[in-house]
Amino acid sequence: MTVNVSELARNLGLSASTVSRALRHPELVAKETRERILEAARDAGMGGESLTEGRRLRSGLIGVLVADLHNAFSGEIVAAVSEVAYAHDFIPVVGCTYERAGEESHILRQWRNLKLAGLVVMPTAHFAKNAELLEELPVIAVDRDVTGFECDRVLDDNAEGMRLAIDHLRELGHERIAVLAGSRTVYTFKERAAAAAAYAPDLEIIEVNAVAYEELYMGAFEQVNILSLRDSRRRPTAIIATNNALSAGTLYAANLRGIRIPDDLSMVAFGDSQWMRFYPVPVTAVRQPVTAMGTAAAQKLITRIKGDESPFTLEVLHPMLMPRSSSGVPGASSSASY
Repeated sequence: MTVNVSELARNLGLSASTVSRALRHPELVAKETRERILEAARDAGMGGESLTEGRRLRSGLIGVLVADLHNAFSGEIVAAVSEVAYAHDFIPVVGCTYERAGEESHILRQWRNLKLAGLVVMPTAHFAKNAELLEELPVIAVDRDVTGFECDRVLDDNAEGMRLAIDHLRELGHERIAVLAGSRTVYTFKERAAAAAAYAPDLEIIEVNAVAYEELYMGAFEQVNILSLRDSRRRPTAIIATNNALSAGTLYAANLRGIRIPDDLSMVAFGDSQWMRFYPVPVTAVRQPVTAMGTAAAQKLITRIKGDESPFTLEVLHPMLMPRSSSGVPGASSSASY
């Protein structure tokens, strides 16, 4: 009767993940440890065809599962992870959940057949449940923290980003500031809205009940139109849009209603898409370290694939404010359009 991986690991004084990796992807385990495990496996009756089959169980593929490819942020994460993957002879396989836990589950089920070497993921709120499909796969969460599942995480400091945006507008003299956020079921929206409320309780937090890019875009468009109908003493003089889709929707509404940026309304975007630098009124933005996050996540994943079993880590990277023309002093215009 043969022993299983857990029993073999216990007998050797090694972790089950190291033993499993040696059997399934032996080239990723140090030679001395690999030979020790393979010899013990043969002695335990796990040799022959079972070991040959084990060597085929892991491929040279890395999964990159992102949130929304309509948003340039996800594309930048894919590009950064891909560059590191190619440098280490891995091939990225890209999937997109569009913030739907059901889609996340479906993709992970399909990817089981690919025998991925590892996974970089922007997790949905239900990732811990869906992660049951991963079977000891090394996982790095990027941009979103995850509860109920242990793994390495590489995050942006959302609270610092919101403080930068708020301080900038306060220094310009704005007192009535609105924060446009998407559904708080999404980690980043929840974190940014909570950070804004904690740092400046007098801010108005407006939640657009949406998660997908197009819905967020149109939701921001509708909210700005609604705000413009308020009495001038109650209208915000500045808006912080907490992702690229909300920023685009805000500017679309302002353009159609003749609201002049920044004379009538100042705006700060959380996320610095390239188009913001070349918009007719260049957009003040909180620039996230997107490439650095993707690179750090991929590099950590490579070390895990190669056998690093050190404790899981949390790496938090810092955003920076890019002041541009879309933010100015309040009341600079006598226009009655807003």
